[in-house]
Parts: sequence; C-alpha cells; structure tokens
Amino acid sequence: MKFSNLDNFTRGWIVGDFQPSLFSTKDNDIGILRINKGDKSDGHFHKNHIEYNIIIEGKVKIKNNILIKNDIFIYEPLDKSYVEFLENTILLVIKNPSTKNDKY
Repeated sequence: MKFSNLDNFTRGWIVGDFQPSLFSTKDNDIGILRINKGDKSDGHFHKNHIEYNIIIEGKVKIKNNILIKNDIFIYEPLDKSYVEFLENTILLVIKNPSTKNDKY
C-alpha cells in the first residue's frame, strides 16, 4: 500500500504523460484543479485534444451561462477558454488524448 496527497502533484494534475503522476499514460491527462474565486481563464485553446471539465464544487460563468456543482463543460479543439470563477471551485479535468505543448 502507498499513500500520497493531492498537494504533491503539479497544480492538481495526477495522471498523464508527465511527472509526478499516479501513473504515466499518453491516453489522457486527469487533474483535480482548485481555482480561487475571482480568477479568470486566459483565453487559451488547444488544437489537439478535447477537455472535459466537471464541477465538483463551486460556481463558474462561461459567456452568459452560470454553471454549478455537477455541471459539465467541454472544450473541443480551438474553443477558447473564457471562464470566470464566481466561487472557490474544484474541477475534475480530463484531457483526451494526453498532448504535450498543446496550449495556445
């Protein structure tokens, strides 16, 4: 048996083609991200993967949509990320496939 803590991983990313990770894979990146109230995304996008975001806790605004706990938002390739975090938020993020250097 082994033990660890989410704080031991880079920004909450726990599975993917990087270290540290629970296990390395090129199939997906998986992260549990904690974002503070008032933070805003930078408008980045990805060319080569789809990003699935599940709100575990919190509240976000995307365009004119308010999303809360259990809501899901999905970024297709080239969709720009404009998210405003209205509350402290925990996201489960899954990127498929795992792609390095795919943030523009």
